[in-house]
Amino acid sequence: DNSTFTDNDAVNGAGGYIDGEGTNILNSTFKINEAVNGAGIYVVGKNTEINNSTFTDNGAVNGSGGYIDGMDTKILNSTFKINEAVNGAGIYVTGIRTVINNSTFTSNSAVNGAGGYIDGEGTNISDSTFKINNATNGAGVYVGGNQTKISNTTFYNNTATNGAGGYVDGENTHILNSTFEINNATNGSGIYVKGVGTKIDDSTFVNN
Repeated sequence: DNSTFTDNDAVNGAGGYIDGEGTNILNSTFKINEAVNGAGIYVVGKNTEINNSTFTDNGAVNGSGGYIDGMDTKILNSTFKINEAVNGAGIYVTGIRTVINNSTFTSNSAVNGAGGYIDGEGTNISDSTFKINNATNGAGVYVGGNQTKISNTTFYNNTATNGAGGYVDGENTHILNSTFEINNATNGSGIYVKGVGTKIDDSTFVNN
């Protein structure tokens, strides 16, 4: 709580490495950290919660802001900006039932999932903003898994080859009450979904 992690270097978890369930990261700042996995923070364990924290200018192969290996991860009220990675510049999560709420992902760069890279079913993204991110696949967010839900979320001015706003590889994706504006891609400027059962309700796609 109320901690700052700056200019650290490691293979895994330059800011910190935690192996255990129920990790809570609150009101903290992670900036200018470098690692292979999880430059800001690396967590192994379920029920991780990141709340009201900021991840800025971190660099990694996977998860520059953070790398989390565990189910039921919650990312709340947090900001990820100017991070760079191969996968998940803002955040990298592998595990089912990931929740992202009221968070902002800005000016991140990656090959896959500049804002975030999530590998797992039942991902729920709500009331969040993905803007000015750049990637090959899923500049805003990349999700690999079925039953993804995106609601009340804005994707603005993101750039990618596939899925500038987002790239979802999975069945039964549901997008509702969301806005995709001024995104640019070769395939799927607003969003690219690979899988059956996709449903889009009450959403706006403009100037993509």
